[in-house]
Amino acid sequence: MLASLLLSKCMCASSSGSTSDDDVFSVVLSSLTLSPFTALGPAAMAFGNSALIVLIFVGHVSVAVVVTRRNSSEADNSSQMTTGTEPKQNRWKSTKNSVGAYIVQRWVALCTSPQAIALRFPNLSVGGAMFLVPGLVRGFVVVFGDMNSTPLETIGAFLSTVVLLFYTSVILEWLIYRNLILLGLQEIDSNGFATSAPLHFEPYDSRHPFTPPVPKWLASVAFSRDGRWMPADKRNSFGKLVSPLKPSFAHWWLAIPLLNIFTTLLSSLPTTSTLGCDALQGIITTASAAMSVALVAVRPHRALIVSIVAAASLIVVAVTSALGLACRHGLVSLDELLSVCSALSYVALVGKVYVALLPNLESHILQLSANVASVVPSSPKTFRKRHIGKKATPVIARDASFASNLNSSGQKQRHHKTTRQQQCTVLKQLVEAICVKRRSYAIEDILLRKS
Repeated sequence: MLASLLLSKCMCASSSGSTSDDDVFSVVLSSLTLSPFTALGPAAMAFGNSALIVLIFVGHVSVAVVVTRRNSSEADNSSQMTTGTEPKQNRWKSTKNSVGAYIVQRWVALCTSPQAIALRFPNLSVGGAMFLVPGLVRGFVVVFGDMNSTPLETIGAFLSTVVLLFYTSVILEWLIYRNLILLGLQEIDSNGFATSAPLHFEPYDSRHPFTPPVPKWLASVAFSRDGRWMPADKRNSFGKLVSPLKPSFAHWWLAIPLLNIFTTLLSSLPTTSTLGCDALQGIITTASAAMSVALVAVRPHRALIVSIVAAASLIVVAVTSALGLACRHGLVSLDELLSVCSALSYVALVGKVYVALLPNLESHILQLSANVASVVPSSPKTFRKRHIGKKATPVIARDASFASNLNSSGQKQRHHKTTRQQQCTVLKQLVEAICVKRRSYAIEDILLRKS
């Protein structure tokens, strides 16, 4: 976001006499933060980044599928040798009546396999794709805005746009968010129980799980306040989108990426007029500042420090855009702009490093504290015990029928369990009474014989 803003044609560096040092700085900055194909032109930047996104995702999927199938074949062969049964074939035949259901079921089965979880699928490929999106956006905007672009460059930019829309809407929103996170990875058996612990938000049993050793005032800011997404392996595998967020704000996962795309798009427009640049930089400044205020006011993240760091990063963007506008009007110099931008960027970078290390730091402190038992990974039994019959979280409540089945099944099971316990108690009391009565009759019989 910041790199595309600095490389905008509305920045004062572009309007002034650019030196070779400025050119080198721009190319190096763009190459490191936007695309490795910058030197080849905007069309290569757009098409190259989109190709990298596809290659990373397809490569990750291929490795996960190969490893999963190999281990499944070994398990089937072992089962056949030990039990003499034939391995299962065509397990997905019953779902082929719906292409969408078939794709979703295959996708969920792959992502929840132990092999895919060990490969951090699809979290790793998602992280790489999100890093390449700004360069892709900048590339196709520059190509579409240039009247001298060749038909081949236009086709490449168009294909990169299709890749971006497909990846965002189908892969991220539909397959990962809706079918892995939103639906909670539930596999319901005939009684409504989950056969495996789904990805869910598990609250801490204690109000201050990090105290001791961390003071309460520091833990309330630097660590998560209410709980965290569990189990840990599924969180690390496909919970990247929502793991920093509270369950009631899980839909906020798209807010920062959309703002990033919006800022990159505006800063890449080929506008050189004073009025146009003032409008674009004013919109970027206002949008970034508004989102920063919203993050501080709403605090959608589990840890307050994460919301603060995200808001601070957006403030850096807003200040840079405002200083760029002031620089064009001669109010500040380019050196002052770059100095302020660099200082703020380093501060934001330190915060982002802490946010990246926060999950590991939380796990380490929880292991040292006496409350570690309240955040151990949930087994299916633990999940049922904590969540059956409780009010569904907003993340899972989106699927109304699923939540209804889960709660009603849990209530029926609890009722049957309570009834069985009462029956066992009454039967036990009856048996004890019979035994006592028989002992009293035996004693009376012995006394009568002696007399």
